[in-house]
Amino acid sequence: MNGAQGQGRHTSEKQYGLRKVLSQWLSIIDCIKSKASNGYYSSDMREIAKKDILYVDMNSGSGWNEEVNCVGSPLLFLEEAAKHDFGKSVHFIEENPESVTSLSERLRIDGFDNFGIWGGNHNDVLPDILQNAGKRYGLIYHDPNGLPSFDLLRDVSNSPNFRFVDVLIRISGTNYKRIRNGTKAVSSTIRYPNLKDQLKSINKKEWIIRDIMDDEMPDPYQWTFLLGTNWTKYPDWERQKFYKISSSKGAAILNRVTYTIPELGAFGHDKV
Repeated sequence: MNGAQGQGRHTSEKQYGLRKVLSQWLSIIDCIKSKASNGYYSSDMREIAKKDILYVDMNSGSGWNEEVNCVGSPLLFLEEAAKHDFGKSVHFIEENPESVTSLSERLRIDGFDNFGIWGGNHNDVLPDILQNAGKRYGLIYHDPNGLPSFDLLRDVSNSPNFRFVDVLIRISGTNYKRIRNGTKAVSSTIRYPNLKDQLKSINKKEWIIRDIMDDEMPDPYQWTFLLGTNWTKYPDWERQKFYKISSSKGAAILNRVTYTIPELGAFGHDKV
């Protein structure tokens, strides 16, 4: 992770949501691999499906969140991945040396193996991982302390090796809007891109968004997950409040995390 590990009251809910989306994604990959082995898809697609899936956590942290006493994203993925017997190429990127050491020790203690831990900045490390991976199914998880590295995701999304690699982003709509509105315009007509425009710039055909989880307690930070994929038939998951942004519900959620209240009124968007 680029900076200190983020820990707060929304972390346990985040990890619950992350576990759900990883569980669903792994099950979908399991289904794809099963169909490919039974002769579905083109010959090229069947060859890609034979390869180990790629998983990259761009901001791995130490593997444990002390404040709320729950596992971090690396252990969470490995726990869910252990339920599936297909091969995995797993990479954890972490910039903080102390967190790298803690993550290595925790994964060793918990008995996990067959993963790589990369010490360094994800902007430098991720392109190397993707370049050496070749074409394969995969998922990149990005949960930064600050703004997501949209420039990096935009660049790698244009690589042929990224076509079958989905991207999962954890983001605070409120924090993004504060930084966007606090950034001076490049000119009188150009300003820092809003969230919707950032997603459009990444070479993925469909985005799925999770509703803001503020039913019982308002979430002033508007935390959400965004999953980018080239599989246009990726299902909505209403029970866990995941919606395609091409749906009316998903579009309304994206508008809420993209625009301020005055902007919503000015643009005529519904509030959700």
